[in-house]
Amino acid sequence: MRAFIQQFCAALALSGCGAAAALAGDAPTTLPAPPNPAVAADAPVELPGLPPLPPERTVTCDAGVPFCGESCAHAWGGVFTDLEYLYIKPYRRGLDYAIVSPTTNPDPEGSIQSDPWRVRSAFRVGAGWQAPNGGPDIGFYYTYLHDDQTAFAFRPAGGQLFATQTHPGTVELVDAAAARATLSYNVFDLEVGRRLSLGEAVSVRPFGGARFAEINQNFNSAYNGGDANQDTVANRLKFDGGGVRAGAQLDWMLLEHWSLYGRAAGSLLVGDYHATLTEFNNAGATPLTNVDESFRKITPVVELALGVAYQREHVRVSVGYEITDWLNLIDTPSFVDDVHQGKYVRNVSDLGVDGLAARVEFAY
Repeated sequence: MRAFIQQFCAALALSGCGAAAALAGDAPTTLPAPPNPAVAADAPVELPGLPPLPPERTVTCDAGVPFCGESCAHAWGGVFTDLEYLYIKPYRRGLDYAIVSPTTNPDPEGSIQSDPWRVRSAFRVGAGWQAPNGGPDIGFYYTYLHDDQTAFAFRPAGGQLFATQTHPGTVELVDAAAARATLSYNVFDLEVGRRLSLGEAVSVRPFGGARFAEINQNFNSAYNGGDANQDTVANRLKFDGGGVRAGAQLDWMLLEHWSLYGRAAGSLLVGDYHATLTEFNNAGATPLTNVDESFRKITPVVELALGVAYQREHVRVSVGYEITDWLNLIDTPSFVDDVHQGKYVRNVSDLGVDGLAARVEFAY
């Protein structure tokens, strides 16, 4: 029995050695090298079985969106300031004060003398906040203009000088006339907008908000000689109002840093008007007219602007032409009948402002 077990174990060992040798003969003598694909040093590592990692997020400014700067990359957004120099001229009707007639005919002939405003320097300032990543912006702007103009006329030799601002049937022919027109123009705009890209070179910024205005106008005339003895006429109009404003600006990038822009806006303001008309002759001793009126009405406003701009990352400089028209803002009484002393008509006209605008904007 013992001899059988020894012979069986020996045979089993020989069989196992032969099988191992056979397997060893079929297997390769060396193991292949594991794959080693080239991996970028800054590439994210992906674990098997998990979705790929999103690409690293970067904030860039669209080429068609001007004046972006690094402020769009701030987590809290950015701030901007606006400084603008205006060289503009206001317009209105009803600033006549005399007619210079070269003859002594009773009918008025000749040229009508007016006291129009001249081109003046004005300014606009603003500041606001820009939301991050091209979000909306909100800003506050203040526009100021003051104008003060005087004019004179005298009776020509062999002619006459008609007074045009006096009450009919009182002071008509004078020897000398003078006029002074003043304007105080204060406009406040609260504006919210957002710039949208329309392509690689074109962007549009629609905006809206509120507008408030305080506009005061005085037109005073003085006459002496003839029917007048230091006669003075004062015509004053005060407007205070507020309402809504909306518009859009289109920017077209021509070169790397140069662009053209066009802007249009409209407003509707509900305003309180206060108008006064007074006339005193004999150095203030004789009242001829003394009336006043207060009323409220809606006043539309239309704005247009065109220009060219140069911009860098934090600075934008633009020069253009702008025009603003306050429709029917002038609304004053005027007496026109010397038979019916209380008969009057309304002088209604626009107040227009136009001229050059040089603007510098800073973004942080």
